[in-house]
Amino acid sequence: MNLIDIILIALLLLFMIIHIVSGMKMYLYAITRGEKSSIFLLRLKILSATSKYRKATKQESGQTGYLFYVWIISVNLALTSFIAMLLLNLIPVFHEYVIIISNTEVAGILSNILLLW
Repeated sequence: MNLIDIILIALLLLFMIIHIVSGMKMYLYAITRGEKSSIFLLRLKILSATSKYRKATKQESGQTGYLFYVWIISVNLALTSFIAMLLLNLIPVFHEYVIIISNTEVAGILSNILLLW
């Protein structure tokens, strides 16, 4: 594991923590507005709480609350860092396959096919 992988894992964990904390804050906001709480259905309740948070803040102030944007952006950044980590780990594997293919007759066949176009 190299330094870039460690940095991307740290960013992934940071963004996921931010995502969870903002989701819980929106859930607490929904509880104060009358949402019934359930520990067993917490994961499903967070999704409904985020939509209720968005609607409630839109009605109160005319704009969606900042926690909703933090929630969405953090999960997208976590996904982006995961994809970047995957791609950076797969590039050497693809490079190895390209070297193997270039040393075989397949490379000649592929180049002839490409020349036909």
